[in-house]
Amino acid sequence: MARLKTMVICLLALAAAGPIASAADKPVRVLLFADAATHEYQFVQGLLVRDQAKGGVDVSAFLQPPVGRDKPDEGVRQDAKLLDKFPDLLEDKRLEGTVNSYALSSYDVIVAFDPDWLRLSEDQAKLLKQWVEKGGGLVVVAGPVNTGALSRKANADKLQAILDLYPVIIHDVRLDSIDRTSDAQFPLRFPSADKSPAFLNLDPQAKGKLAAWDDFFYGTHGDEKNPEVKRGFYDAYPVDSIKAGATVWATFGDPMEKTSTGGEVPFAAEQTVGKGRVIYLGSGELWRLRACREAYYDRFWNGLISYAAQTPAPKESTPKQAPPDKETDAKPSPDKLSMEVDALRLLYAFDFTAEQRADLEKRAKETMEPARKRKTSKVSDDYYQALSELHDALAAASDDDAIDAKEDALDAIEEKESPELDDDVKLTDAARKQAGEVLHGLKASQLTTFVDRQDLEEAPDPKELLVKALPEVRGLKRDEWKEKREEIAEEVSQALAGADADKAEKVSDRVVALLSRTHAMSEKDFSAKKADLEKIANDIAGGAGPDEVLKNRAEHALAELLSNPRLAEALKAQAK
Repeated sequence: MARLKTMVICLLALAAAGPIASAADKPVRVLLFADAATHEYQFVQGLLVRDQAKGGVDVSAFLQPPVGRDKPDEGVRQDAKLLDKFPDLLEDKRLEGTVNSYALSSYDVIVAFDPDWLRLSEDQAKLLKQWVEKGGGLVVVAGPVNTGALSRKANADKLQAILDLYPVIIHDVRLDSIDRTSDAQFPLRFPSADKSPAFLNLDPQAKGKLAAWDDFFYGTHGDEKNPEVKRGFYDAYPVDSIKAGATVWATFGDPMEKTSTGGEVPFAAEQTVGKGRVIYLGSGELWRLRACREAYYDRFWNGLISYAAQTPAPKESTPKQAPPDKETDAKPSPDKLSMEVDALRLLYAFDFTAEQRADLEKRAKETMEPARKRKTSKVSDDYYQALSELHDALAAASDDDAIDAKEDALDAIEEKESPELDDDVKLTDAARKQAGEVLHGLKASQLTTFVDRQDLEEAPDPKELLVKALPEVRGLKRDEWKEKREEIAEEVSQALAGADADKAEKVSDRVVALLSRTHAMSEKDFSAKKADLEKIANDIAGGAGPDEVLKNRAEHALAELLSNPRLAEALKAQAK
């Protein structure tokens, strides 16, 4: 009887896993895009090719060849129509009414399995974003090989169009790989189960919209219960945060994995971009559904592609709120005022001449970070007043003692209130390139003033800093460990690389690897290998002399100044 029940369940689930639902009897046009023929890629391709015979889908594929080669690896079965490059046209008006495989308008849905986005040109990335905005459906599947590139600051400019599409902010996995394990399987949680999209309903015949997931995770179906996880997923790519306006449909059940704000790591999330939608999957492990019922897997992907091809419903309008107090030049937001103060600190530290300030003003037009939406932080009146007084003292730049007193007063309030400001500045490529030119034009006395006013006489030597950090990072808890590691990596990379982004990333990677290795050691292993670890630290940081370190710190500071979007305002304030 039990065996008969199981057979009936399987047949019902199989019947529910129908082909992709096409609109107006037209097949859904799908492009599969991947850097490697992963399990997920191959299973999805096989599923869609089978459905193609039924007329519900038209499937093409572009599998990126290994670097330095023109074609994908031989031996990979490819049943779909193959492209030899990623589309580089939005639409081909010359062939209007026909299909051009290299025009994005020839597709309704693109499924990207951990592709190497860096191998697309910036124009291709921008066209992909435009395609989504015009109504395309994009499914992005995170993976261990290429997704991490989305977290690297050095890639931000080239990948900006791609980053805009993701509903989540990817975390730099290099910084916490030592804390992560993938030897246990975990279930998913569904925070909006009652509103979940149809593709999450793996079996419409089951009792409950998400009951089939219980069957997969716990080996139960219907009202049966089993508290132990029988099957699950082993990993979800680390995420810093979920973008405002995005919806999380499923989260990864590992209690040790959290976003930077302490929330659960998203496994399935969605955001609307223009008239299109982007669905993010945190792992290419959905093929594990096949271990329970192949029909569940088919139902998931057929439903997901149908869902991605649909135009999102317009969001409900929200009542208009009273506008906030209008920001004026006389009273900028706390975040803008803080950035302006940072610019004034460096203008004061370098003691630029009038001619040099005029040069900075000209350069700023092409080196400043482009305007981006920032939140307006709330601070106390006392904090804003202290920040304003420091601003005026730095602009006057006439009384060192007064500036020190205002800095001390601001420090005291910051320690008491711990305000969170959206005042970070991203270094631009133009600023990095021009920082060296500005540095070359400084007088020796200005560098001396910079060293004095930035307290660099007492700044730790990068080698000493790294050697000292080796025992300090051991035993630190997760959040403290991450903060300490990032702080040391940034400090050392600035001292050794200056404004050179590529060199800074390489130095940072080596520092993170060394500190991660140290953090994972037992006390006995650390004592036995301490000399070897210190030798590695010396190899990383011991080659730079004090003159080079000070030059690099000055160059990095100039790149920060040139990138500061409030530099022009700071120069005007100093000229008053």
